[in-house]
Amino acid sequence: MSTIRWMVASVALLAVACGDDGRTGTSPGIDGGGGPGADSGAPTGDPRCVALCTDDAAPTDDYCSPTSVSQCSSLCETRIAGVSNLCAECLLEDSDFLYSNVIALPDECVSDSSCASGQRCDRRGCEYCEGDSAAWASCRESTREAVRCTTDFQDVSECADLCS
Repeated sequence: MSTIRWMVASVALLAVACGDDGRTGTSPGIDGGGGPGADSGAPTGDPRCVALCTDDAAPTDDYCSPTSVSQCSSLCETRIAGVSNLCAECLLEDSDFLYSNVIALPDECVSDSSCASGQRCDRRGCEYCEGDSAAWASCRESTREAVRCTTDFQDVSECADLCS
């Protein structure tokens, strides 16, 4: 695993340990998962699984649901249970926790003379004037949703030599 990947894993582990991802909002989400800032079901256990199963795999507009995070953690922990460190590293190499249905719909904007830009935009039901970055950021944050993310592991046959 590259040095950068381990640095990211360490930062992710620290963020999970601190318990605050800095997001606010109240989207009800899917999979029974509350909105951002709610108990996200953050993974616990092996630091490699914690690093893999963070909820930031979704597009920047959304976050992985607590159910998805929990499933990733469970699959990861099961995959490396009882194997050597070298084998576990191999089994998790090139693993991904991804949101697979990335369909980014642009905000819809219409003419509106009350906006300095002349355009009023709608982002998932939240309106803002085009060019107002603070209002756009507020809309983006308040409309984030939990999405289903999946875990993808490399084939175990790639690790046969290290895991035998």
